[in-house]
Amino acid sequence: MDVNKPILTLKRKPKHPVPEPAQDTAVVVNRNRVQAKPEPKPTELKKPRTPRSIPVSEAYALLTPFWPALFDSENVRLMKIHILKDLILDKDCRALNISNKMLKRSVKAISRSPAYLERVAIGQIRFDIEGNASGEVTEHEYQYIRARRFTPKKHPTDLISGDS
Repeated sequence: MDVNKPILTLKRKPKHPVPEPAQDTAVVVNRNRVQAKPEPKPTELKKPRTPRSIPVSEAYALLTPFWPALFDSENVRLMKIHILKDLILDKDCRALNISNKMLKRSVKAISRSPAYLERVAIGQIRFDIEGNASGEVTEHEYQYIRARRFTPKKHPTDLISGDS
């Protein structure tokens, strides 16, 4: 037997001395490793979000150069159902310099504008991206738009129960 060999033990000693954690930190022990985690910082101010909607005038200014037959601020034309798909496909085919997000926001702004909603009536013609007639407003679509337009929006504070 060799006397100079170290004896194997079940308890392992750490290679480096472990410092005592500070009082304001939490200690997490994980498989013989000690890690100090700092206290969470107080809530920091978040940067403000960009607005999700754009003004109608900007929407027309953005879309009119690309699709003048459909978008004209003086002569509001009703858009066909699922026009956004057609606009995105046409944008991709022609490699236009407009993002899908801005395209969607612009179409939403125009379709929710008072001038557009006033034009909606049963039998009114809808137009595609080339300005061709592509369907009419049905009774069901008219009732849906009328309900959306004249129903007051609920404020989040109105939804609190228990104040009845």
